[in-house]
Amino acid sequence: MRGGKHIGKIVITNAPEDQVIVPIRRAGKQVALHPEASYIIVGGLKGLCGSLAISLAQRGAKHLIVVSRSGVNDQRSQTIVKDCASYGCQIHEARGDVASIEDVKAAFASGPYPVRGIVQGAMVLRVCHSNLQGT
Repeated sequence: MRGGKHIGKIVITNAPEDQVIVPIRRAGKQVALHPEASYIIVGGLKGLCGSLAISLAQRGAKHLIVVSRSGVNDQRSQTIVKDCASYGCQIHEARGDVASIEDVKAAFASGPYPVRGIVQGAMVLRVCHSNLQGT
């Protein structure tokens, strides 16, 4: 095992039988995205949506339309833009509010190809601090 010359899996058991039956699962299907399509990510490129953008780029997406109110000009988002570019994926910024039909129409029109998928990742976090001392 240490030499790395084995092929496949190694099963360790304390069973007295010479044969061990190991269930085999098929590998999951890989998602392949169409290079001549646009995919919309609603919610910007920070956090989970940034990781998703890289994952989509790795799977063949070449045009991601990112809809957010704050845009993608901050340092964290620009890192994701560069990471996506390394996979040949271009980020198209569609600054706006997904609650506005005009902004949504503009987002759909901003990509070079028809939209084939949308991921809704927008959210607002509000942290509530309560004074629990003495209760």
